[in-house]
Amino acid sequence: MAASDFTPAGDGRGRRRAGHRIRLLTGMLAASACAVLGLSAPPALAASAGARPITDVSSACQRQNAEVVQAVAPPHYVFEAWIGCGGEGFARSVDGGAHFSAPITLPHSSRSHDPSIAGSPKGTVYVSYLRYYNNHAYPVVATSFNHGATFSQVSSLIPPKAGNWGDRDFLAAGRGGIVHVTWAYVPSSANVHIVA
Repeated sequence: MAASDFTPAGDGRGRRRAGHRIRLLTGMLAASACAVLGLSAPPALAASAGARPITDVSSACQRQNAEVVQAVAPPHYVFEAWIGCGGEGFARSVDGGAHFSAPITLPHSSRSHDPSIAGSPKGTVYVSYLRYYNNHAYPVVATSFNHGATFSQVSSLIPPKAGNWGDRDFLAAGRGGIVHVTWAYVPSSANVHIVA
């Protein structure tokens, strides 16, 4: 962005202009994701991102809302997952992002962070998050078989030894229903020294 895109922070307009750039970027990213997947951009994304109001998906949830991740699937599904709703929040759109469902809290997501999301054209949506529970740090994968309407399957990848350290999970959906999950794993949290 050029320096002329900003105004002094004291007058409040700088934030609005920066917010407009973020909305535009979000719209461009979602439209680009559709293009990469070989999909036509839904009408909500094809329109100018600056012409549409921001859709507030997460404020109905109590507590913090952070680290939003997004995935799209044909024909016009948009999936959002984030840290929030007392665990990991999730909402979906069936019309290209013009409207979203009420947010839900994903199962077994208390004391978790780092959401990741992947979908398949056949309607399966996978959301993973790293959970810290019972002296373990491990990924949980919640699976929906109906385009994110419900999450009927939950898999916890709990390591055999307690006291481990884990961080940032990543998720990818492969052919034939194969799901790939990676995360940072150290057998003992005593061996981890975080330098600020």
